[in-house]
Order: sequence, then C-alpha cells, then structure tokens
Amino acid sequence: MRTLYHFPLCPFSRKVRVALAEKKLDFELIIENFWERRRAFSGLNPAMQVPVLVEPDNKILPDSYAICEYLETMYPENRLIGYSETEAANIRRLVSWFDNKFFNEVNKYLIHEKILRYYTRIGAPNSEAIRVAKANIIPHMEYITFLTEETMWLAGERITLADIAAAAHISVAD
Repeated sequence: MRTLYHFPLCPFSRKVRVALAEKKLDFELIIENFWERRRAFSGLNPAMQVPVLVEPDNKILPDSYAICEYLETMYPENRLIGYSETEAANIRRLVSWFDNKFFNEVNKYLIHEKILRYYTRIGAPNSEAIRVAKANIIPHMEYITFLTEETMWLAGERITLADIAAAAHISVAD
C-alpha cells in the first residue's frame, strides 16, 4: 500500500494529499510529528520534513515538489500540470510562488507561531510575527485575485497543481 507521511496542517502535505486523490491513487496516511525528530522517520527523510511518500515497491520520495513531479510522470492520467509546455511552465511557476513566496511570507510565520508553538509547548505565539503574516497576506490575496480574474492559470476550466497548491496554502493560513 502506498503510504504518505504527513502533518495535517502542513500546506505541502495537503498539496500531495489532494494530488494523490485527484490521481485516484489509494494511499494510507500516517501523521508525522516532524518536530519530534523520530529516528525511524529520519531514515525516510534525513531532512526531517513532511511529506514523504513511500510507494508500494518501497521507493521513498521526500519533498512535495519531487512527489508531485513523480506522480505526473508515473501516473499521467488526470494531468495536473497541463497539456502544453506553456501551460506546464505557468502552472509550475504558480506552484513555486505558493510554495516559496506565500509560504515564506505568510504561512511560515503562522505555522510556527500558532501551530508549532502549541504542539511543542515552547511558549505563547509571538504577536509581532503574526502581524507580519497579516500584513504580508494582503498583497498576496490581491495577487491571487488578479490571477483568478485575469489569467487562465488559476481557477481555470480544470483543476491543476496550481489550484491545489493555492488551496493548500490558503486553507492553512485560514
């Protein structure tokens, strides 16, 4: 059975879970509290980051980008990165924008302050960090609005990996 080590409030884990579901692939979920730094998990991903996909043949795939590219290559039905090079390039660009810019300027703060501090009991959230995330999300949401109104690369005629990345990151921020 295909297994996904994930953390429910991780946008990268959410992206892979939805991609697997869109590909109609069966998988088992194992919640990984990555901050506990379990030895067994380090054998799957020495970087100690989720998600990690373990295929039925025991092939281990860490990192959401690598996993999603692998899924597109191995399971080309229900394509999530488009059917032309231009479409694929623009979808990858938006996935990268969500996984890097949106994450680093919004979700990284929120996840650390609101989620990891709670689970690790390292103290109260830093309100300044939360204010930074709140300030940063405003122009990002304006950009997302532009993308949905003016381009065909987000919220278009069919679901893409860009839509999945957007939903994963926005839902975690919410």
